[in-house]
Amino acid sequence: MSSQSNKFYDFGDFRLDATERVLLRDGKDLLLPPKTFDVLLALVNNRGRILEKEELVQLVWQDTFVEESNLARVRLPCA
Repeated sequence: MSSQSNKFYDFGDFRLDATERVLLRDGKDLLLPPKTFDVLLALVNNRGRILEKEELVQLVWQDTFVEESNLARVRLPCA
């Protein structure tokens, strides 16, 4: 993912700090694997529109071949 400069996104009980690559829930750090964080950031950066699978793969995995089964394994924290 491209570098961010002091970007915060607040949604529900969550705060995503794109610069520090941290997701907080009620002020507590949630540990996310790097690619899971990248997926969340891509979705937040593209909020309000449908993000096609091919575009998501290009944003997160760039020149890496990704199998369909791996896409189903990316898990985001539940509200």
